[in-house]
Amino acid sequence: MMIAGTQYYRPPTPPPEEHEGDLARIREMGFDSIRVWLSWGWHEVRKGEVIWDDMDRLFGIAQQNGLQEVINLQLEIPPAWFHPENILTGPAGVIRRSHFLGTRVPCFDATQNRLAAEPFIRAAGRHYSNHPALLAWDAWNEPHARDECLCAASRDSFTTWLKDTYGDVAAFNRLFGKRFTAFDEVPMAGYGNEYSEQLNYRLWAAHSVASRVRWAADRLRGEDPHHPITSHSMYCSVGQAMLDRTSVCALTAKTVDFYGLSMPLPYDNVAGSRSCRVPADQ
Repeated sequence: MMIAGTQYYRPPTPPPEEHEGDLARIREMGFDSIRVWLSWGWHEVRKGEVIWDDMDRLFGIAQQNGLQEVINLQLEIPPAWFHPENILTGPAGVIRRSHFLGTRVPCFDATQNRLAAEPFIRAAGRHYSNHPALLAWDAWNEPHARDECLCAASRDSFTTWLKDTYGDVAAFNRLFGKRFTAFDEVPMAGYGNEYSEQLNYRLWAAHSVASRVRWAADRLRGEDPHHPITSHSMYCSVGQAMLDRTSVCALTAKTVDFYGLSMPLPYDNVAGSRSCRVPADQ
């Protein structure tokens, strides 16, 4: 079965007054589906109070036009009322802010952040699981290890991963030529650090990414066992900048029913991009 769709709704755009005309034209152009963002911070405006009005209306318009929808959960757009203790914070202390709302992005290595988002995931699964216009779920939008989070929850997760991967610190030292006495001494190394430490940090980051996608997908499956669950990276693992947006497709793909890519290559490798343009006189 071939599905031809387009991304359409990222709240608050396009505005509601444009939905009917847009979806009618999308259908006229031969598309059969749209992909929409279901943003935690946009829809759960108060804790425990989820407003579905705009999405319900959009589902109704889609159904009238013979379109189906893929719901993309946007947990990295948290609500303003949520003040996470663990937030995505890079080595320079830069705090990552969410699209549109500008709220602080939680680090989902932290159990308390997952627990805070879980009711929204489950509520969404229950609310739309039986809607005839639902085609599939996208559990996570472009899951990558962004901004090299160095919060306490990530530190604990990294230390646990080292223990699970290498067994004991003596074996780690022999392999990498180190003199650590415990795994919690191993630096969470990003830019400008020793190569083996960068390698281990990024390998852990890829497993962390797969873990958070599996967590979200499992919560959706618990409420909707019938519709497929997908996820997608920005571009394939081979083309990723190792110290920037790490994920490993082979790991993350195991967490969902279908897995894909936003584009085959990074921006700078796509013909016609700024760094690849051929001068006009050549």
